[in-house]
Amino acid sequence: MPTVWDRVKQLEGRRLQTLFQGKEFKVASVGERWLVVTPSTGKGRRVARRWIEEVAARGLDEDGLRPGRLSREFHFDRSLSYLAAIVHAITRAPR
Repeated sequence: MPTVWDRVKQLEGRRLQTLFQGKEFKVASVGERWLVVTPSTGKGRRVARRWIEEVAARGLDEDGLRPGRLSREFHFDRSLSYLAAIVHAITRAPR
């Protein structure tokens, strides 16, 4: 059975959209401790593996993945729109 991070690795090179604003970004690279997304600005942003795994483990619905809720519940404050889209992609896609 693939792990959360195995599913994240499958996103490398793919384009996704943020859930609530529909802004496109690319999962540029996936390392061991984080991944890098590239939004339309071209400036890469890191999303930590531990954040992705922690949020994915909760099995949140789309409403629970709203950046404001993630910030309050998990005390993350960076790249939340990308985090939400990535978790949504790996938890809602067929495995």
